[in-house]
Amino acid sequence: MGIIADWDKLRVEHGQDGDPDNEKGLTPEERKSRELLNLVSKKYKVPKQSENKKEVESWRKELAGNTANLQSYANCFISENLLRKYIKKKGFSLSEGARKEAEDHKRKEQKKKQEERIHIDIRETDDDLNYLSMLWLAKEATKREKHFSFEKEEKQYTPIRNAVAHTAPLTEEAKLKLAAVSDNIRSGIIKLLS
Repeated sequence: MGIIADWDKLRVEHGQDGDPDNEKGLTPEERKSRELLNLVSKKYKVPKQSENKKEVESWRKELAGNTANLQSYANCFISENLLRKYIKKKGFSLSEGARKEAEDHKRKEQKKKQEERIHIDIRETDDDLNYLSMLWLAKEATKREKHFSFEKEEKQYTPIRNAVAHTAPLTEEAKLKLAAVSDNIRSGIIKLLS
């Protein structure tokens, strides 16, 4: 490794963004995720006089280095919302099960908002599609396709996706599994949209 590559590695190890032009080491997604996590985590610095400063700083740096969750979340966000847009564009009417699922989620959300006195809208639209999980989106997007389905991938995707949605750091195995399943879903979505 040259001095520039070493410098980039040291900057990244010390919670800095590193060199965006260095194509070795981090992928563009890892680099951008790390930049965002560094930016956000800096808001959580404790005062210098705090007795927990060193420990909190090490926790903050550890979390800022966990780029897989942010990348996974971005993949989930894009894939699920592309399916929503596809279903809407095709004008597919939702099955009875999907409508029931959406209504159930709407009712629970409304009840929770009332209990907590939240008066603002949470979701951009009240469209039933915005209340469906990947399971239902996968079913609804491919129900007219004879040899095409996301249901098998969804069964593997959802438990890991839910951990990401609940902000739990993933194990290395879960990161690899979610990446593989997400790649297959992404390829399928591209094929579906083409």
